[in-house]
Amino acid sequence: MVTQGDVNYVRQIVQGILVPCVVVIGLLGNSVSIVVLTRKRMHSTTNIYLAALAVTDVIYLTTVLFLSMEHYDTVHLNYEIYWKVYGLVIWLSDGCAYISIYIAVCFTIERFVAIRYPLKRQTFCTDSLAKRVIAGVAIFCLLSTITTAFEHKAESVQKLMDNTGKWCDEAILPSSFVNTIQIQENIPNNESQIENSVGTFAQSWQNNNNVTTDHYNSTENHHCHNVTFYQHGSSSLSANETYIKYFFFFTSTVFVFIPLTILATFNFILIVLVRRSKHRRGEMTNASVRRSTIRKSSNSVSQENRVTVTLIAVVISFIICQLPWAIYLIVAEIIQIENNLRTIIGNIFNLLVALNAASNFFLYCVLSDKYRKTVKELIVGYKYKKRNMSTSTSYAPSTRRYRPALQMKKSNP
Repeated sequence: MVTQGDVNYVRQIVQGILVPCVVVIGLLGNSVSIVVLTRKRMHSTTNIYLAALAVTDVIYLTTVLFLSMEHYDTVHLNYEIYWKVYGLVIWLSDGCAYISIYIAVCFTIERFVAIRYPLKRQTFCTDSLAKRVIAGVAIFCLLSTITTAFEHKAESVQKLMDNTGKWCDEAILPSSFVNTIQIQENIPNNESQIENSVGTFAQSWQNNNNVTTDHYNSTENHHCHNVTFYQHGSSSLSANETYIKYFFFFTSTVFVFIPLTILATFNFILIVLVRRSKHRRGEMTNASVRRSTIRKSSNSVSQENRVTVTLIAVVISFIICQLPWAIYLIVAEIIQIENNLRTIIGNIFNLLVALNAASNFFLYCVLSDKYRKTVKELIVGYKYKKRNMSTSTSYAPSTRRYRPALQMKKSNP
């Protein structure tokens, strides 16, 4: 059995430590990717898709960081606005995750067309088409999941806290329960007896609602008082079984199984095409006829293969991080999983998705020479250019100085 203590421990490690670290690294890496991929020297239709993917990942990681703050008591006590926009942020987070999936599908198909049907590249691999496809994908994903924002609402409840800032009970007490305590006629005037009475009522409410207390005992010698505790609540839409059934089927089919199937299929085809291309390039390099033409063609094919290999790596990383969610969705429909275990699985799998959103920068740096050189130029480009300019000016006068002497020598036989 998975206990609430196990859930709290996993949540503390994942949400409190790992997620913030991944988000910060991912935001920095994707910001650099946006700057690099939008430079003129990096211009290509594939990089338009990758730049859009980086922008989407930045928004997604920002929403992940925002949602991770729900586990802090300060947010529950002081920021009602956080819970009012909670549903909107979840919608934006889900929408960006789905946009990333279909952007990966789009640039995978685009790369397949560029390699398999090079003559059609001018028609299907253009900047304007790429931008229209990205805009269409974003609109479709956001509109088709907009109902997510209406599944949530802000709630305010009463919770017992002592004068040291510690919770008197782990249970969150509804306002009606606290009012019931306050109007009891048989509560004595003695402060310690009042605390004991409140603790007795709280314990009774906990037992009736199957809530355990393992954090703090309200019967200790601390004065307990009521505080307003803001939290997330479920709307009537989320309680509609028909809506939940069909929306789950729609999202799991359209945004999980279909895109993962497309990615796996086209990624396999791309791997086969790259292997064939390398084999043909090797045969062309060993030929003894028209070596200069063959060398130019071989370099062009090699550059295309490097781009394709980079995209293959991005897609493989994407599949590895997204596939556990697909498997979990299938298993959850067949086997009944307890709530605590669901929470732990959700935390871990959400961390995997965040890792995927943060990892593309490192894949580009490892697999793309052009990207790596552009990043280096972006970081140290000013000093590098300045050093080169000073070196070139030191050689230029010497060349001009000796040119007249050479001309005079030629004129005198």
